[in-house]
Amino acid sequence: MSCASKIVRDLALALALAGAACGAPERPPPQRTAHRPPDRPALHAKAPAARYADLTREVRRLGRLGRRRETAAALIDLGITQVVLGKTEDALGSYREAREISRTLGDRAGEADALANMARAYSVLGKMEDALDFYDRELALRQELGQVDEEGYCLINRGRIYALMGDSQTAIDYFTRGLPLLRSAAFRPHAAGALVDLGRALVQTGRTREGIETIEESLRRQRRLGNPTGEAVALGALGSIHYKLGDMEAARRYYALQVRVLRQAGERTREAMALPSLGRLQEETGDLAGAVQSYSRALQLSGMSGSRSDQGWAWLGLARIRRRQGDLAGARQAAEQALDRVEALRGEPVSRELRASFLATRQSYYEFHVGLLMELGQQPQAFEVSEQARARSLLDALAETRADLRSGVDAALLKSEADLDERLHAAERLRVSLAESNAPAAQVAAAERGLRELLRDSQRLADSIRRASPRYAALSQAQPAHLQAIQRLLDPDTLLLEYALGKERSFLWAVTASSLASFTLPPRARIEDAAGRALRGLASRQQALARVSTDRALDELSRLLLGPVAGRLRHRLVIVGDGALHTLPFAVLPIPGRREPLIAEHEVLSLPSASTLAVLRRELAARPASPVTVAVLADPVYGTDDPRVTRGAAAAPASLRGRGPDQFAPLPFARQEAAAIRELVPTARRFEALDFAASRQTVMSGRLKPYRIVHFATHAVLDSKYPELSAIVLSRIDAKGAPVDGSLRVHDIYRLSLPADLVVLSACETALGQEVRGEGLIGLTRAFFVAGARRVLVSLWPVEDRATAELMRRFYRELLHNHRSPAAALQAAQNSLRQEPGWKARYYWAGFVLQGDWR
Repeated sequence: MSCASKIVRDLALALALAGAACGAPERPPPQRTAHRPPDRPALHAKAPAARYADLTREVRRLGRLGRRRETAAALIDLGITQVVLGKTEDALGSYREAREISRTLGDRAGEADALANMARAYSVLGKMEDALDFYDRELALRQELGQVDEEGYCLINRGRIYALMGDSQTAIDYFTRGLPLLRSAAFRPHAAGALVDLGRALVQTGRTREGIETIEESLRRQRRLGNPTGEAVALGALGSIHYKLGDMEAARRYYALQVRVLRQAGERTREAMALPSLGRLQEETGDLAGAVQSYSRALQLSGMSGSRSDQGWAWLGLARIRRRQGDLAGARQAAEQALDRVEALRGEPVSRELRASFLATRQSYYEFHVGLLMELGQQPQAFEVSEQARARSLLDALAETRADLRSGVDAALLKSEADLDERLHAAERLRVSLAESNAPAAQVAAAERGLRELLRDSQRLADSIRRASPRYAALSQAQPAHLQAIQRLLDPDTLLLEYALGKERSFLWAVTASSLASFTLPPRARIEDAAGRALRGLASRQQALARVSTDRALDELSRLLLGPVAGRLRHRLVIVGDGALHTLPFAVLPIPGRREPLIAEHEVLSLPSASTLAVLRRELAARPASPVTVAVLADPVYGTDDPRVTRGAAAAPASLRGRGPDQFAPLPFARQEAAAIRELVPTARRFEALDFAASRQTVMSGRLKPYRIVHFATHAVLDSKYPELSAIVLSRIDAKGAPVDGSLRVHDIYRLSLPADLVVLSACETALGQEVRGEGLIGLTRAFFVAGARRVLVSLWPVEDRATAELMRRFYRELLHNHRSPAAALQAAQNSLRQEPGWKARYYWAGFVLQGDWR
């Protein structure tokens, strides 16, 4: 049985036992803990409109009588009914009034009820950061009061926020923590409802069968409880899953039944949420009239509730239909309405991580709009929408970092951050230790959950520090650059190639300082298949075996990606990739119609987005040049068996890069890299940290800040599951043989001030990371941009130690002795190395790529 299956079974058993032990009636009576969502059966004793009128009169009556505690409870019930009726902003007012009354009375439980309902209202309005903040406050009160059931429900509600924002694994963590706490009979409907959320999240993480079984169990419970709203939620979840599985008839039945149940129950807000799914199915099965009706009613209802997320899906559906009907102008108008909702919702969270995960779930909006604009012949606008979809969290991070938001923040917050870092690093070491010792799966899973919890705490604390900064309120979010602004950044020798991969077709824009050309390319699947075949061959040391298939894949990619612009190529090519193209070294692609690679005649760089260059240029324009040349950290000490621990800095045995995450062999050629750089730079203009001095402490101390170039020659660890823990590995032993933390992690680098013109990561796979759709790769490269680097030289695969040292020797000679730009120096070094008999294979020279500004 899989771990997830066991979780679901254990939760179901615990809930069943808890329910059986209570022996309470199936329909719990109305209670003062009124924070539960409007699937509470008592709310359906009357129609919502009638209940609203009754509660309004009751609030006034209790207020006149001075019965303040009862007034607060009635205000919460009124707010819940207002949400049901789509009056969410009014509901917030009711909840705030109830909270204030409870606070003045010292009623902590009543205050917690109000906080919970405020959080839910904010989530309906799409203000997810506010929702999480109020759930945090509620959780603290529930724990203080010992309200176990309420604590569990709060955890589940937090999980729902993360699920809405696209972070399914975090959602599962909260659901599995919260569900076992729902023990009383009064919480049976809410336990059943939470099973739907858990099931959805399981499906999102690839555990489809377990997810379906969990949701079906919820549906059975809701029907036994006579809870129509909970039943409708489960029906909708099953409809969505069957839709994704391609069973349209089953999906249609589930969706139609869901909408009918919600309409009969008077649940306008939930009906607005359900209708876009029904509309999409009707649209795909040819019932366009039915789809228009569903989308239009969803807009009507969501307009009443203020739910911008539901409005976005409905507008996008109408845009698709208008396009099918040939009304391209109407389709564009609807698509713009949809994008407006996405942009508004994206701006709500303070957390960059939530912004990124949310935008990843909304990439279909941008993809549709780009395709539509291309059909309308509006290539400049299509290019600008493509830019809107890319690396937005990186743009925000660059703007925030230059503003130095940590300055002026309460020292207690920064101390909490340092303490949390220590706990986080300890949790990471425990996880690695358990995994490497083949510990029981339950122990490993528990360690993983603990680590994820600490990572979330770290993100939340970073958000608190950001909000607490005196400079944050005045900081506006960075906006993507317009085409003309991007063109002003390009010189006559530069061609920008931006790719957008789509399900039905892809696009390429070729941008120069004075022109824009656009081209239609094959679908994403074809391009990414060829890219995958090429990358497998390029990254393999068995070049002879893979050569023929690799050559074919590279030839195909050259035709697909470069063929349309064969006559437009300039000396310098700047690539803005998409999907698998983020990990493709364009320099190795054959020049169209020839066998020579691009690097033979062209400088090649890459950018996360064209707008990134605009922000880098703007933010770094006033930065003075670094006064000294280069800082090198190389050849750290990884273990107590290293001879340097007892015999000084003696040379270590030869080894290749690329060992396991906790077993790092010394790198003798890394020391040669340092020596080659040393020969080119006078003593007064360089800093060298070798052996024990090549440490995390050296980096975090700020010692590297004055240097124009910062070079790391060591191992790296890629953690695509937890990109915050990807790390450069530095000395793990001090001069006395004692263990020290030697991992310079992504989240450490984010906090550095490192205004270098160039950072070189001479290690394995430093260009890679977790791919977040719309953001690109989240990892070490991005972290150094945020820390202040203008450009970063990184690797795409496990590089060979000796070949890397030789490439770096030639690179630095071109850079420091011949005074070439970094892009020109890399081109010269790779061309030189590939012509040597022992280094001709692309595996040895093509793995390093330069990202950032070429100027």
